[in-house]
Formats: sequence, C-alpha cells, structure tokens
Amino acid sequence: MIARRTDWLARMNDALAAAENRAFDWNGWDCIHFTADVVLAMTDVDILDGWRGEYATEAEAWALLAARDGSFRAGLKRVV
Repeated sequence: MIARRTDWLARMNDALAAAENRAFDWNGWDCIHFTADVVLAMTDVDILDGWRGEYATEAEAWALLAARDGSFRAGLKRVV
C-alpha cells in the first residue's frame, strides 16, 4: 500500500492549484497525468513511472493500454 506523507494535505492542495488552469493535452496532461501528479505530490510515489512520455495522442494512449494488459490498473499492480 502507498503511504501518504505527513504533509500530504498541503501538497495535494498545491498540486490541485497548479493544475487548475492547465489545458488538456494527450502529451503529458490528461486525466491520468492529473491523477498521478496528485498522488505523487501526496506520496512521493509516481504511479505513472514507465508510462510518462510513452504516448502523445489518444490513439497512442489506447495502443499503449492494449499492449499492457488492456488497462492502467494492470500496470499499477506492481505499485499498490
């Protein structure tokens, strides 16, 4: 299980504030990146390790999911 930092709440709020006005972008700022960045801020664990920079378009994202057991959840099994 991933443990939160003692200052997780402040770090989560900082991550949310930093994300507030970012525009969606398949090449590094989609819903998965947003979620992973908040988790990273709260825990120092990058649940997107091995996925970041691996796709730049929606088609590439779906292809990556298909190549890795069909889901992001499958990729998380090594972390959680």
